[in-house]
Amino acid sequence: MPRDANAPKLEIVTDIPDKAMVIFAHPDDAEIGSGGVVAKWAAAGCEVTYVLCTNGAAGTADR
Repeated sequence: MPRDANAPKLEIVTDIPDKAMVIFAHPDDAEIGSGGVVAKWAAAGCEVTYVLCTNGAAGTADR
């Protein structure tokens, strides 16, 4: 798919926030999707809050 020349470019952000809220649908999404960044921020003193929207029970046949 060709890139749209008018599409906004992504900005690289290097600042570490004082506080961050990480919102994901499934229990392991936060770690898989952004775990490294969140760990770096937390180690630098960022207050991190996770919001988990499901318990993940519907994602497996193990019961």
